[in-house]
Amino acid sequence: MKDIAIIIPSLDPDEKFVNTVDGMAAAGFKHIILVDDGSHEECKGFFKQAMEAHPDVCSLLVHEVNKGKGRALRDAFAYIADNLPDVCGAITVDGDGQHTPEDTVRMAKEMETKPGNVIIGCRDFSLSHVPTHNRLGNRISSFVYRIVYGIKLSDTQTGLRGIPAQYLRPFADEVDGDRYEYETNMLIYMQDHKIPYSEIPIQTLYIDDNSSSHFRVVRDSYRIYKPIILFVLGSCIATVVDLVVFSLLNSMTAGSLSGGGTGPLARFAAFLADKFGLKDAFAQLLLPTVVARIISSLVDYNFSRTKVFGSNKPARETIWKYYVICIIRMILSWLGVSLLTNVFKAQGIIVTLLKVVWDLVLFFISYNWQRTWVFKK
Repeated sequence: MKDIAIIIPSLDPDEKFVNTVDGMAAAGFKHIILVDDGSHEECKGFFKQAMEAHPDVCSLLVHEVNKGKGRALRDAFAYIADNLPDVCGAITVDGDGQHTPEDTVRMAKEMETKPGNVIIGCRDFSLSHVPTHNRLGNRISSFVYRIVYGIKLSDTQTGLRGIPAQYLRPFADEVDGDRYEYETNMLIYMQDHKIPYSEIPIQTLYIDDNSSSHFRVVRDSYRIYKPIILFVLGSCIATVVDLVVFSLLNSMTAGSLSGGGTGPLARFAAFLADKFGLKDAFAQLLLPTVVARIISSLVDYNFSRTKVFGSNKPARETIWKYYVICIIRMILSWLGVSLLTNVFKAQGIIVTLLKVVWDLVLFFISYNWQRTWVFKK
C-alpha cells in the first residue's frame, strides 16, 4: 500500500469524507492526496479534521474557487508526478463513501499484477437498490462509448480508477476538461493512445440515493456529450439546408416536365432529358439533388471542422478525407440495408425502419472516423 497514492477530491464534504480518509489510512495507504475544490467555509473543517487525524500520510491541495472535479484530478496527478517519484501509481477515490477501503486495496493489488494497465472499478447496475436514472445513464453511456469510441466498459461513470505512474503526467497535461467530462476524456485518451485497461468488480453503494453528488444532469451531461451533440446538430442543419436548396432548385426546374420552362435551370433539365434520353422527372430532379447535396455537405463539413472538432488544419488536408468517408458511408448504407432487407424479407415501411437503424449506426461510426482520421489533432 505504501507504493500507491490515493487521490480524494471533494467539494463541500461532510463526515463521510472523513470516514473515507480514515478508512484509506487504516488500510495502510501512506500517500493520501486531498483536494479541496473551492469548498464553502463551513465545510473546510472536515479537511482540517482529516489532516489532523493523519498528518503523516495526508497532503492537501486547495482551490480557492470551485474549478471542477476534472481540474482537481489533473492537479493531483501533476502533484504526484512532481513530488512522489517513487510511487508506482495512484487510485482516484470519491469522498462520499461510495468507494470502500476493501475495494481500493483490491485495486492496488490488481495494479501490482497488471503494472501497465489502468484498472477500472466496475459496479453491478442490475441490483435492485441502484437508482433508475443511474442504471439508465450507465447503459446509455456504455452503448454510446462502445459504438462511437470503441470503448468496451460495463461501468463508464465510476470514479474508482487505478492509474499507473507513467500515465499521470500525460493525464495531467494532455487530457482536456475541468469538470465531469474529464473522466470521459480520460477513457477516450486511453483508447486513442492504446493504453491497456481492465475492470474489477466493486461494491455498488448509493448512500441516500446519491444525494451528496454534485453532478447536474443537464449541464454536466451536456459537457460529457458535447462533441456528439454538436455533431448531431451539424447534421440536422445540413439536412435542413439540403431540403431548402433542393426545394428552391426543384421549383426552378419544374417547367421542364411540361416543356414550358424558360429559366436556365429548366432549360438545362430539358437539355439533360434530350441529350441522355432521361425522362423528364429524372432530368428535373438530378440537378437539384446533386447541388443540394454538395452545398449541404459543405455546410456539414465546415460545422464539424470548426464547431465539433475544432480543427486548425487547412481545408485541403481534411476535406478530401471527409468526402471519402461520405462515399464509404453511402456504399455501406446501400449494402447494409440491402443485406438486412434480404435477411428479414422486409418490405414497405419495414425497409425504411431498417435503413433508419443502420444509418444511425453508420452515423456514430462516421463521427469516430472524423474524430480519429479526418480532424485528428
